[in-house]
Amino acid sequence: MKTSSFAVIIAANIETLVREGGYYFPESPLGLGHHSNLTSSNFPREKKGKRSVTMFHFDRAMTSGEAITEMRQSGYRPGTAHELLALSNIHRELRDEFSMVALGSVHTERCSGYKYVAVINLHKAGLPGIYRSDVIWGKNCHFIGVRSKK
Repeated sequence: MKTSSFAVIIAANIETLVREGGYYFPESPLGLGHHSNLTSSNFPREKKGKRSVTMFHFDRAMTSGEAITEMRQSGYRPGTAHELLALSNIHRELRDEFSMVALGSVHTERCSGYKYVAVINLHKAGLPGIYRSDVIWGKNCHFIGVRSKK
């Protein structure tokens, strides 16, 4: 397992973080495209503040549950959508290197019951979106975590 840590400040809602990140989805009149479920109503505003975000790279395919278990065993909780976007906004170069997954905030689709998490997807030009959490994440995915409070 490899890790890298970064300082981020959470001070905005999801829509503001998307705007500040310079993301643009031309297929939508609102600029959000098929990622329009990455909203404050699905991922409510978090407590403001500074956090140290750590990226975990396990170098193997794994489920969300396996990634969460490994982070917790290392003393971390899974990172949230806000923390993922804040990190990506500060370190935009990471968008071109690998996909980043935030398993700490989950949106449950009302009709289907599917659970979705926020992802910055390298294969979608580094754009943020939401993806079902019940997938097998590829070995190149990086998961964000934050040190758990004792």
